Amino acid sequence: MSPHAYFSTNQHPFHFREFQRPLSDNELSYFLPSRAEVSMMYFVIHLDIRSAASLITRDRLAIVWAITRLRHTLLASRIILPPGQYDKAYFFYIPPYNPTHALNEAKLTFSVYRDRTIDQHIESFMNDKRPHLSWDQLSSYAFIPPSHPVDASSSKVEDFTLIFCAKHCIGNGISMHHVMAEFLATLGGLDGGHTIPRVRAATFKNVGPDITYDRRQTAAIVAKCKARGVTVSSTLFVLCNFAWTRTIRARALLGDRSFAPETLPVMMYTAVNLRPYSSNERVALPGSYFFLSLTYFNVVLPSFLPSASSLASTFWHRSRSVRAQQKKHLKSPMLIGYSNDEPGARCTLKSMGKRGRRHPRWGV
Repeated sequence: MSPHAYFSTNQHPFHFREFQRPLSDNELSYFLPSRAEVSMMYFVIHLDIRSAASLITRDRLAIVWAITRLRHTLLASRIILPPGQYDKAYFFYIPPYNPTHALNEAKLTFSVYRDRTIDQHIESFMNDKRPHLSWDQLSSYAFIPPSHPVDASSSKVEDFTLIFCAKHCIGNGISMHHVMAEFLATLGGLDGGHTIPRVRAATFKNVGPDITYDRRQTAAIVAKCKARGVTVSSTLFVLCNFAWTRTIRARALLGDRSFAPETLPVMMYTAVNLRPYSSNERVALPGSYFFLSLTYFNVVLPSFLPSASSLASTFWHRSRSVRAQQKKHLKSPMLIGYSNDEPGARCTLKSMGKRGRRHPRWGV
């Protein structure tokens, strides 16, 4: 049986059906480690929009969220892990029996915050003792309206914030951005086509800075990277590489020698989206793009830093090195192919299976 195919189980006492399916190896490899208290295996995507107040109301948002959960059932599912059976985790889903039930269920995972900013909400999400997500609730939507009173019937343009959160084991960045775009399209279409312009310390605090670049800055960044023969993605690895080396040096000045020396290289792993290499029918529920489909590879860079005078040239040199490593992996015949009959497909699926079998040790 395909790990992405739901099957019906017994009837619910109130006569609505139950569905369940086992987690795939890929999903299991994210689910089990994420049970740790300090795990960051979730996505938070927020969108600031300017729109007429009459289009962005609590009721309209709740209706669209209910529709989104019906289209993409993983968002409305639970994960059940039988005690001690770490390879037997499964998704559990009960479809709503009528529109009112669907709306009421959606409202349980939809929140409105009038007394906090986006930064305060994200900090709360990452650090609250009471988790915003759980294995009974794999996703949520939040809405932050303007701090001043807003007339819901007004056509006056106001600033609003939408925040979408989900466990990483049910999707990746591509699914998250798709669902956000679909959410806005549905929201704008309700009234006839409107458009909407591991930690050792005893205590810890997660930090998620949110930095925004305007259109002009974004265009300049992309253009400079293109002129140097690299992508924004490849430069980010080098930024992390430089930051890590500086952190090691700063800690060493404080007498902390627990980090690896600069004579050893830095290895970072990153995910590869497998959707372009896979047929939708094989890896998703019909009509839904919300699923997890990733593999991984490593990027290796030196951990030392040159003199300040040559930092810029080193930055671009290492960015080109990252880009070359990325291309080598993406063009490898070992990457999954368009057919399960291709050797690359068998190799990648085998490695995903190995990853899924390895992670039950995290569940103990």
